[in-house]
Amino acid sequence: MLHILAGVGQLYQLVFGGQDVSPLVELEDYPETQITDLIIYPCSRIKGVHVEETKVLKHGLEFDRDWLLLKKDISKQENKTSGGRLITLRNSESLGITACRFETKGDNTFVVFSHPDQPKDLWVNVQKPQTDEVVTFYDYDLNEIETLSEGAEAHKWFSEIVGIDVLFVKSTQKFKPTTHQQEFNYILKEYDLRKGGHGKAAVHLINRKSVEHLNSKIKDSDSHATPYQFRPNLIIEGVEADDEDDMREMVLVSDGTT
Repeated sequence: MLHILAGVGQLYQLVFGGQDVSPLVELEDYPETQITDLIIYPCSRIKGVHVEETKVLKHGLEFDRDWLLLKKDISKQENKTSGGRLITLRNSESLGITACRFETKGDNTFVVFSHPDQPKDLWVNVQKPQTDEVVTFYDYDLNEIETLSEGAEAHKWFSEIVGIDVLFVKSTQKFKPTTHQQEFNYILKEYDLRKGGHGKAAVHLINRKSVEHLNSKIKDSDSHATPYQFRPNLIIEGVEADDEDDMREMVLVSDGTT
């Protein structure tokens, strides 16, 4: 039986922190639910790839959010600089027009990045990082996270389009929780399903009907949202608006066979 976990937020953390939590609502069946789009985002902040199928792994969908870009943190905390530690790159217009796709050559699969201002595409082997150099950074919860560098060529390619020095790295799913998190037992390392520095949900699901309901509250039609603005992995149809809030587990069924 194949499951995709759809819980989010605090409930998600408690469930995967090994806590015994009673469900907030009784589980219901939604037999008419259909997945109408499946999207993989190999790198944070970069356009996704629409795919027909994917593997569901312990840490989410295969190749989803496996890579990320890091920069030096020059912010001030408690009137002290952070010391130039590495953090994730959050905002960049250039990343918004960077595209990616999957290509296969022989026995190797690559994620290929392209940008209008780059004469050559960047090919990255998905099976093996370009180096064994460990790069450690801190997420916005101050967790220490270990990644692997994808090499000088990749760093340079992204630095040129972003306009600042950045590092292009691959997640290893290794991190050290902060003391705060350990004290409150929010996340236990062996149960945590995050990759690198992104959010705490392994799979992001969007209900198209909920987006339509949101748009009904917005008078200016030019400001209406689309499901893709929320960077979902799964877009579902066949349920009413906000029904996804009651979903805790999804079982995928194909041709009547689970």
